[in-house]
Amino acid sequence: MGNKMLYKNYLKSNHWYLLKKRVDKTHCSICYTEEKPLDVHHLWYRDLFTVKPKHLRALCRKCHYMFHDLQNEGKLPVSYNNGVPQFRVLFRRAKKLILNIRKK
Repeated sequence: MGNKMLYKNYLKSNHWYLLKKRVDKTHCSICYTEEKPLDVHHLWYRDLFTVKPKHLRALCRKCHYMFHDLQNEGKLPVSYNNGVPQFRVLFRRAKKLILNIRKK
């Protein structure tokens, strides 16, 4: 992570504050709820200071927790193509899995 900064400290940084302001937070990117609060979720952060708005998504708390649960359970492995994380593919897969779980 950038400058060996701890993630929890990064979340308090001016860089993160300004970056997350650039993310559309009108609705959850998975279930489309407008229920607040909406979290800003990193799709990729090899180095926190190279993160761009396209690497972030607004998620409601339910979808955000489910996204992390799927990753922790190994059901949502990170995909790479020539060393580049395929976060668009990963996000589409996560969205499909989470929507199927939420329908149950």
